[in-house]
Amino acid sequence: MILRVKSARSRLAALAVAASLSLSACASQTAYDSSLSPAQNQLRQSNARFNQTIVEGAGAGALVGGLAGLALGGRNRGQAALIGAGAGAALGAGAGYLVARNNLSRSSTEAQFSNAIQQASADADAYRQSAGASRQIADQADADARRLRGQVQAGQITRAQYQAGLQKYRGDLDIMNQQTQKAQQTSAALRQDSQVARGGDRARLSQLSADVSSSERETQSAASRLSRLLAES
Repeated sequence: MILRVKSARSRLAALAVAASLSLSACASQTAYDSSLSPAQNQLRQSNARFNQTIVEGAGAGALVGGLAGLALGGRNRGQAALIGAGAGAALGAGAGYLVARNNLSRSSTEAQFSNAIQQASADADAYRQSAGASRQIADQADADARRLRGQVQAGQITRAQYQAGLQKYRGDLDIMNQQTQKAQQTSAALRQDSQVARGGDRARLSQLSADVSSSERETQSAASRLSRLLAES
């Protein structure tokens, strides 16, 4: 019996790690697309970074949940392990970004505080880059809309072609909306973390929270502009 439990535990651990690595690779492999503008590629690269954080959290949750299922599953440990892994994955996916940032409310050493601030700073930079890319994309979409409207008025293209010419920005709008939501979550976490930090760490985290909020507002503004253009088309 002990041997079978250990074997099941080993298989589950290997499965969780493999799944985590596989999903993480999928999230991080966002190759440069020459058919897109530099700003569109930048937006996708930043989004892949945050998606990878969530995937890694889900993988860790699956491993912990599965091992808990093995420990508490009674006679049918295999089934309990699978159920536990599924529940753990859901929990991990929801908390992955907090885990990746080593939430300061759970940190207790100077090294953990330092690492958390480094992670927060990297996130703030990524959101700032995404906000700049979002603004450029909205500007380009606006320029395209003006050009296409002129072609419609000149009888060079149809209304349907005008609409098709702007639909390429639909994916950008979806990503901007995702980024806005993630930025709001990050800013809230940083504000919470700043309340338990001390001295310069408190000020630094509070500033990073403000920086992320500023990027979130800029991204939201670009998304609103793009949404209006797409609605008009």
